[in-house]
Amino acid sequence: MRRLIVILTLFIFAFTLTVAAKERNSERGKIASILKSNVLVLEKFDVNRISNDVENTGQYVSYHRTGDAGLEWPKGSHKTADFAAGVWVAGKVRGTGELRTAAAEYQVEFEPGKILPNGQPDNPDNPRYKIWKINKTDLYNPSDDYLNWPVEDGAPWEDVNGDGVFTRGVDRPSFDG
Repeated sequence: MRRLIVILTLFIFAFTLTVAAKERNSERGKIASILKSNVLVLEKFDVNRISNDVENTGQYVSYHRTGDAGLEWPKGSHKTADFAAGVWVAGKVRGTGELRTAAAEYQVEFEPGKILPNGQPDNPDNPRYKIWKINKTDLYNPSDDYLNWPVEDGAPWEDVNGDGVFTRGVDRPSFDG
């Protein structure tokens, strides 16, 4: 009988800890979801023999569209090479030496946008903070992304006229490859 009481006491204690941890994690999830942007943009990255989904939150291989592996190689083969992948950043805080990290993998700690000169993040719901997709056919038949290339936000461009200033209609987005 004594053994049964000890086992029941341990079970109740473990159950109480589990419920408390779930409630604490649930609250953290609510806070994180309140602070995060609701604008998740997924675009297909389909170059050469690779096909994968890219997000505007730092994931360059995303499983969110299908729930399955996010990178298919070779394209069209239904063979996958990676489930999820994203940007990882680490650094030390100047003065304190505190180490801080952020990652975009299964849980994403980034949101769309840039850091403003005052150190605050810009509005992540701004429609500018999307995935911009251009290719060399835009040189002959320009898409909206090509025509509105976000040079002001740091997007790379080619200085066709050599004056050091981006001029729409003269200079153009930079292409790698």
